[in-house]
Amino acid sequence: MKRAFIFTGQGEGLGIHNPQLATFWMSIALAKILIANDIKPDAIAGLSLGEYACFVVADVFNVEELEQILIFRQKIMDDALRGLNTSMVACLGMPAKEIEKMATRCGLFVTNYNSPMQTVVGGEKTRIKEFKDAFRQFKNASTIDLRVIGAFHSPYLNSASEKMRRFLDSFCEKTPTIPIYCNLTGKKIIKDVRGAMVKHLVSPVQFQSIIENMLDDSVDEFISIGIGTTPVNLIRQIYKGKGVRARVRKVESLEDIERIIK
Repeated sequence: MKRAFIFTGQGEGLGIHNPQLATFWMSIALAKILIANDIKPDAIAGLSLGEYACFVVADVFNVEELEQILIFRQKIMDDALRGLNTSMVACLGMPAKEIEKMATRCGLFVTNYNSPMQTVVGGEKTRIKEFKDAFRQFKNASTIDLRVIGAFHSPYLNSASEKMRRFLDSFCEKTPTIPIYCNLTGKKIIKDVRGAMVKHLVSPVQFQSIIENMLDDSVDEFISIGIGTTPVNLIRQIYKGKGVRARVRKVESLEDIERIIK
């Protein structure tokens, strides 16, 4: 059995100060408890914000460095999105290529390629409304408004990306000790993690490609670590779409870890 840890990135819905940092610490704590109980990953990845936990688990940066980076990340994202009326919407039941065309016509951006059944777009709320109105014409397709403060992984964060590039110049990255499949390409990242972190802010998340590449590399067990069930549902859609079998488990609490250990 080949195992992957998949870190969730759903802290925005917590309703607390600095949700990015809270999500990060929760993910790291749960992962370290699993590893201490000899449940170790052969590969790791994260969904959006969840990717940052990978950089500690794989020893690219130490936990104190990542804490500094995440505090800075949330500030520059808030600054970039302040005063903008943007959001994101998940689109279900239509191929990504068709959603791309519709998004472009409405002046929106694809922000997440999550699964064969789910693609996320973001942009100005008035344009999202137009997009949703047009989307209603398709049978067996639907949209879900996401609880976010703005359009992540889009050009609206260009200023934040440039600030992140300058900020990361003072950090020295190490080669990952565990293979990390990154959001930017869906492939393993070997070097220039800092460059990927900069582009991560303005580029769509390639989550479907991440899971497909892991499956191609013989990963057959996925442990979703962190808040929510979104990665669990997406992973199941992806492996079923490829016609393969895999095991998916969720770790959101100590009780979940106890069940896995038993």
